[in-house]
Order: sequence, then structure tokens, then C-alpha cells
Amino acid sequence: MNIHSQAEKAKLRLSDSRETEMSCKVDGEVLTTKVEYSQYERECENLLARIRKPVQRSLSDAHIKLSDIDVIVLVGGATKFQIVRDFIIKLFKKFPDTSVNPDEAVALGAAIQAAMKERNEAVKEVILTDVCSFTLGTEVVVERGRGNFESGHFCPIIDRNTVIPASRTERFYTVHDDQTKITVNVLQGESRYAANNLLLGEMTISVPKNKAGAEAVDVTYTYDINSILEVEVLVLSTGEKKKQIIKGKDNDMSDARLRSG
Repeated sequence: MNIHSQAEKAKLRLSDSRETEMSCKVDGEVLTTKVEYSQYERECENLLARIRKPVQRSLSDAHIKLSDIDVIVLVGGATKFQIVRDFIIKLFKKFPDTSVNPDEAVALGAAIQAAMKERNEAVKEVILTDVCSFTLGTEVVVERGRGNFESGHFCPIIDRNTVIPASRTERFYTVHDDQTKITVNVLQGESRYAANNLLLGEMTISVPKNKAGAEAVDVTYTYDINSILEVEVLVLSTGEKKKQIIKGKDNDMSDARLRSG
């Protein structure tokens, strides 16, 4: 009688009743305790409160008001639990649509996503809108006046929640006279300071000696639904170009396949 499995069974029984019993063997002794729905509901309050903030942030990012939402569809096995449904009612001020099987919806969605990633013919007519989960950018130097420069600032190139696939280009200039190299730190995150964001990669490219601000590079980020980020740096004056491919931690595509597109 594993404690975890017994707790899981007790939780499921609370979906249909106001109280249940949970029995576990501890040090050879079988212990039984009564679990009430109201008690479990109180224990879930802090966890549900943590969900409220990302939900509100998602609505804000999408520029959607609660009054703009017509139907709330619950997806995922946990949404079958009445505590979760009560939380949704309080948060959105309306009853959710429970006609969709939450377990099947997850499985079907995952299957369609997998088929699209492998470019399966069966889903070639399906259009799936995905967004970039985090802002992608680079580190820049900011002029503070009178020739004073401050390094360590984050410059976004592809903003969080941009519909993908997406490609964006930003132009950057040399800061010092006779500068010979420009380094592009590929960063992911939401902080305005580069050090607080995640470093994904680094590229350094040579530029001709010239006056400060006279040489420039175009930095292009291209991000797709396979969590593949292609970074291209182009020196405008010479045409020299460098590319780097950065794949997400969950992407197991080989380097050869990545290069072939």
C-alpha cells in the first residue's frame, strides 16, 4: 500500500464524494485516516493561487479581457476535479464547457503537433498557431552621453508571444574607433539586463577598422515550431556572414537534418 498511490486513489474518490478514507502501511502497521473534501480544498488553495498569475499574464499578453472570452474549454485530466472547476468559475466568472473529454483532447493535440513537426502528409492542411514562449535577443551597449557607454543591456529581437515561425532582423553598430570584432550573445529571457537572462550561444565576427558607428552588422533571428533558432550575422560593409543553429533542449533532431531544413 504505497502512500503515493493511496493518496492518488483517495483524491480521485473525492471527485464523487465529500469524504473518503486512506489506508497505508507504515513500519508494518496499517494506518487509516479520513480525508474530507473541505480539508483537501483548503490544502489546494495556495497551489491554485499560483495558477492565477500566469493566467492573468497570458490574457494581458494577448490583449484579451474576461468579457472577450465566449467559452472556456477545460483540457487535462486534473480539470475533471471539482476543485479546479470551482477555481475556474471564480476566476473567469462563468461556467466552463465540460463536453470535451479532457484526456482525449491532450492526446489528440499532442498527436497533431507531432505530425506537423515531422511534416506528415495527413495534416498538411492543418494550421496550428504557436508562439515564442520567451523573448530572444542579444546584449548591447547603451550610450549614456558624453562618450560614456554602459554595457550589459538586453535588446529583444523576437518578443515573447510572437507567432512562430518568425524571423526578425536588428542592426547594430560598432562602439569604439578601430573596433575589429563584434560579439553577438544569443540570450533568452525577459529581464532588461543581459546577465539575468539565459545565454544560448555566442558568435564573434570581424569588422574592418573604422570610426565608431561607421561599421554595422545585421543580426537575424529565425525561430520555428521545432524550437530551432537560426542566428545569422551579416557585416554590411564586407558581406561576410556567419550562421549558427541553436535547438531547444527537447529537440532531438540530428545536426545533419537541421542543416538540411
